[in-house]
Amino acid sequence: MREDFSRKFAVGAMQIDKPTKICRQESELRVLATDAINFGFSVSAAGPSAPRFPKFSREDFLTRSRWTAAVLLISAISVLYGCSNGPGNIPTPSIGSLSPDSVTAGSQAFTLFVSGTGFENDTAGFLDGTMRPSNFNKITGQVEMSLTAEDVAVPDSSVQITVVNPAPGGTSNALTFVVNPVANGAPAIIGFTPASATAGTMGPFAVSVAGTGFVQDSVVSWNGSPRATTFVSSSQLMVDFTTQDLATAGSGSVAVLNPAPGGGVSPSKNFPVN
Repeated sequence: MREDFSRKFAVGAMQIDKPTKICRQESELRVLATDAINFGFSVSAAGPSAPRFPKFSREDFLTRSRWTAAVLLISAISVLYGCSNGPGNIPTPSIGSLSPDSVTAGSQAFTLFVSGTGFENDTAGFLDGTMRPSNFNKITGQVEMSLTAEDVAVPDSSVQITVVNPAPGGTSNALTFVVNPVANGAPAIIGFTPASATAGTMGPFAVSVAGTGFVQDSVVSWNGSPRATTFVSSSQLMVDFTTQDLATAGSGSVAVLNPAPGGGVSPSKNFPVN
């Protein structure tokens, strides 16, 4: 990378006009100074080496030369510091992995650890394009993002995680962070209302099923066959038994099925048909 610029420094009563060329590579910086002073003394790292002396006293020449050397040294240090710390060296970040890479919907606030390359002190984490509080850990080399419960409230969804460096660094690639649905518990039946039916009752015959662990997608079955079910609460379902279910005296085996994830089938309970 090459840059050309001109700097002027006032030294005592004289003016130094120093066009300077900077050559910066990954591990090398060369400062080439030409036409260092306007009174005829030439300093060049790549130019002619023979100095040209105007007619003035030896003491005057030494004083001016020392000032010139000091100015050039300070200039070189400033350039070196600017090149090593300036914005031109900020890289584009890249994300390699997320930890964790998924959570269950409804989780509490937590820290997401982002691993990758090109992270800086000012690297910021984003969730679906919205900045989140972030911190660069110099020890682990990770960006630590603070996510809230609201960020992961929607079950069975996903969000995109990116990180951004200040200009001219830019935005990283995106990785998908998954929000899993809440695992369903296993249901259980406590009882029925009404507690029984009379043989020959015409359907649909509505029965309230009391129990625990019911979810929106719970289904009541009669002898293993699903029946029309309405979710009321985690402790109550409404089911319609058919005319065929109640056609003859006896009983039917009633159970509740909760779907995956988790879930399962409750222990069955008999519904009497008198």
